[in-house]
Amino acid sequence: MGLFAKLREGLTKTRDSLMGRVDTLVKETRKIDEDFYEELEDILLMSDCGMKATTAMMDELRRRVSENKVKDADTAKQMLKDIMIEQMDIPRPPLRWPMVMLVVGVNGAGKTTTIGKLALRFQNIGRRIILCAADTFRAAAADQLTVWAERARVPIVKHAEGADPAAVVYDGIQSAKAQGADLLIVDTAGRLHNKKNLMDELNKMRRVIDREFPEADVRCMLVLDGTERSGAGARVQGSLRNRRHHPDQTRRHGEGRHCACHPAGTGSASVVHRRRRGHRRLAALQCQGLCGSAILIRRAIMPSLSTYSAELDYAYAPGMFPAMECLLHRPESCRRVLLHSRSAGTEGAQRLREEAEKHHIRVEEADKALSRISGKENCFAAAVFSKFEDDLRPDKPHIVLHHPSDSGNVGTIFRTALGFDVQDIAVIRPCVDVFDPKTVRASMGSIFQLRLHVYDDFSQYQAQFPEHALYPFMLDGSKSLPDVLGDIPDRWTLIFGNEGSGLPPEFSRLGQPVRIPSSNKVDSLNLSIAAAIGIYAFARR
Repeated sequence: MGLFAKLREGLTKTRDSLMGRVDTLVKETRKIDEDFYEELEDILLMSDCGMKATTAMMDELRRRVSENKVKDADTAKQMLKDIMIEQMDIPRPPLRWPMVMLVVGVNGAGKTTTIGKLALRFQNIGRRIILCAADTFRAAAADQLTVWAERARVPIVKHAEGADPAAVVYDGIQSAKAQGADLLIVDTAGRLHNKKNLMDELNKMRRVIDREFPEADVRCMLVLDGTERSGAGARVQGSLRNRRHHPDQTRRHGEGRHCACHPAGTGSASVVHRRRRGHRRLAALQCQGLCGSAILIRRAIMPSLSTYSAELDYAYAPGMFPAMECLLHRPESCRRVLLHSRSAGTEGAQRLREEAEKHHIRVEEADKALSRISGKENCFAAAVFSKFEDDLRPDKPHIVLHHPSDSGNVGTIFRTALGFDVQDIAVIRPCVDVFDPKTVRASMGSIFQLRLHVYDDFSQYQAQFPEHALYPFMLDGSKSLPDVLGDIPDRWTLIFGNEGSGLPPEFSRLGQPVRIPSSNKVDSLNLSIAAAIGIYAFARR
């Protein structure tokens, strides 16, 4: 089967599915009322029409039905068809040259491959193309883009790994100007919208483009994974399928619901779907503020919370103090706060409620859930939070934990590091889950004040921070700890190994290996104790 035959078959299935549901609704409808409109909205959303398009089509259908005093569903169906055709008749914006195309998206969506295809496409229609390798974080990203540039026979501008992406964009613009290029395509590192530092980096690139190339037509292309269903229907279906695994992320605002992307008092949300006929239904909110995105929430029920596993996109901070630390230092990540009925009236519970209210975070009594997720009968509070990851700061000291395997040790090291104001910590896989509730509790919530990043191997970390002086802590380190404290640079990294095996032998050739002098009456110190000694010694200098 050829490409277009497959495409035709897929579109036919979509059409038949959508219109089949509409036909069934029309046959069962005796009169056009609010129930009819709501069912029709459900069908459109579940068919991936999208929230914005669905809202526009339903508003127009209501208007035409009212103006023409339509009474039968068959006529309304024909009106809907006409409206859908009109919605698809959208003129394409003209291409203006020169152009800068900023290609963005999450990790692994296919940005670099898409750029290769775009380069060949524009090259074949006679445009002069330059590629810009601004993904300086992912290993070999520039090399991959170079292969595509060679295949498309177009030049490429690139820097070394770890370089400033904005500097690469600057050089790309200068090259485009010098060569009279029509199109500069910029490859960027994968990032999520909630990673503030990475989004700031993207904004910096855009500022460079606007300043250095004001005459260019700037287009931002978001690349989505073609294997994922991205429409509203998919979000509804996925939410229904996984209701036991995804806590409600919606914040309260007054008596209604408020889009989580806006702080209190900004924007508004209009309810598109309502609960009716006693069914448990999802409500879809269309944000009318800055973002214009659709937010899907559960109005009738709250999903049950699962026992923690690493596959979940959220974790728990069990205990009054860790929960409060989450609210104080990572309120944007906090989804819900759970309280035990026995905590009612206590000062700790009252403080949690007050802090949660400041950020419009839901608080609920959940005795059974607390017992289930904590494994203890005396857990009186917990915060449910989205997992996070930060970029480490290049101008600050770092701690690297290489293959740690004990949650208690890792949590204790987190707390110790924060106690001596070392906030940037890298963890190297394979490793314990840093968001395991045992780790969070052992850290006493200090994890929420740290900047954490998990790497697949140590070479990734080393390539990103080549200016940092490395101090691997090893039993056979060439220098004792007191001997290395005389001349410590501002940018240093302390490296600690696994609890049982320590650091691999190759670390003895990195930086300055350090040993902690101790008596011969013990084989070695506990990892958390050794880390505490090392962090204290370096931090006080």
